[in-house]
Amino acid sequence: MQHLLDHLLSYKNGIETSSRLETALDEAVKRTLVDSAFRVQLGASDDYWKLYNAAFLTLSQDTNEQCVVSLIKLTRNIVAGEYENQKLAIQYGALYKIEELLAEKIASPSDNTMVLQVCTQAICNMITNNATAIDFIWKVWMSNEKRGSVWSYMLSKSDATLIMSTLILIINCIRGSQERCDLLVSRKMGQDIIAAILGDIERLHGNEQDKNFELGYTVISELITFGHFNTLYQHVDDASDKNPISDHQVILLKLLDSKIHAHQKEQTFPTFIQHEELKFLTVQFGMIGRQALQVIVQVKENGSQLQPDQISNVYTAIVLLLQILNELFVLDEDHSQGTKPLLVDADALTLVTDMLGHLETLKVPTPSQNDTDPQAGFNFLKRECVRMMGTMCYKDTFMQDKIRQLGGIPLVLCQFKIDDSNPYLREYATVALRNIMENNPENQKLIEELKPEQVVETEELKQMGIVPELTQDGKLRIKRP
Repeated sequence: MQHLLDHLLSYKNGIETSSRLETALDEAVKRTLVDSAFRVQLGASDDYWKLYNAAFLTLSQDTNEQCVVSLIKLTRNIVAGEYENQKLAIQYGALYKIEELLAEKIASPSDNTMVLQVCTQAICNMITNNATAIDFIWKVWMSNEKRGSVWSYMLSKSDATLIMSTLILIINCIRGSQERCDLLVSRKMGQDIIAAILGDIERLHGNEQDKNFELGYTVISELITFGHFNTLYQHVDDASDKNPISDHQVILLKLLDSKIHAHQKEQTFPTFIQHEELKFLTVQFGMIGRQALQVIVQVKENGSQLQPDQISNVYTAIVLLLQILNELFVLDEDHSQGTKPLLVDADALTLVTDMLGHLETLKVPTPSQNDTDPQAGFNFLKRECVRMMGTMCYKDTFMQDKIRQLGGIPLVLCQFKIDDSNPYLREYATVALRNIMENNPENQKLIEELKPEQVVETEELKQMGIVPELTQDGKLRIKRP
């Protein structure tokens, strides 16, 4: 250890060049990786931190940028997981000095990726698992624009490694803390960070295995855990961006859907969905559902082709909201959370029946094998409508009667088919029909009295060389050409 301190002292006194100091620092960095005692001892030395300060001030202005990088790397290593070393680093101002360098370099037009990365990692190591330090510095970052805005700038960089380091820092700061999550959501600096994270997630859409996607999801998931979904959804964008629903809002719905889906294995209603969240989601479902219905009707009446770029957010949002509410409905089996009354108040049964009715008569392009865009034909929407219809009617005579009055029973019967755009549609239709008919003689009678009116020839039947034909007595006959 003394060998390194001598090098730092010589550099401070102008006896040694930055190149020689860099060599000594690099050797020390390597040693910290294999010699735990050396790492702990160096970080606990007051002499090191005094000499560090003197060297840092000079090196930060030195043209040999690699030397200051080596000094920060060493500092990063000796404070990692060592509470006393972290205290000394903060006490001697190392944290603040690294922050200042970070702010200076991030504003520079030159490529400072390496400096930015090691600065972020060093700051992270100085405060991780140090609740006192995190509480103090997080409040500073969320209230001081100069110091707090650095992190949203870091997240806007195109370098994946920088983004990863920043996301890890944020996760370590907010994990398990209601207060720090509250600050992140409520303060301007925090809102900028959240917007940047959602921007990164949007950019990584379709590559959910990416580490940064996972880290971004972890941040938003933590905020949702502490009850901030409604606030995030309402304030994530300016009103001008929500026309009618923004990209960031769609991303939030996707993340919430994923979080609920992951929770399903516990077979309990998620604690992060309280009545306020449930009510909010139901209101959004009603609003966006009506917008989606208008889009479907317009396309149907105008006879035009779907234009996914114009309707994609509305389409995606209504499918996600249906998936979310359907999943929550199932988890609220004893109705203790009030899911069903909220859906009844929103007249959900009428809305999904109307959507299914218009979708059934809407001609959409047949997706090709290479077409992976679910928006091309409102994929999944029929399935989710049928799910909702079936669940609403489960052991509920009033809803069973209502769906009959709405003309929903024939619509459900029309879903007994294989539909690649709506996986498991036939299975959900089977469950829905059972729930609609159970202990309801009038519904059973209606189905008995239904008569076939026409046979629809599908591409699948044509490919098999099968021609269905309806006889005069209402029976189906299969012909082969």
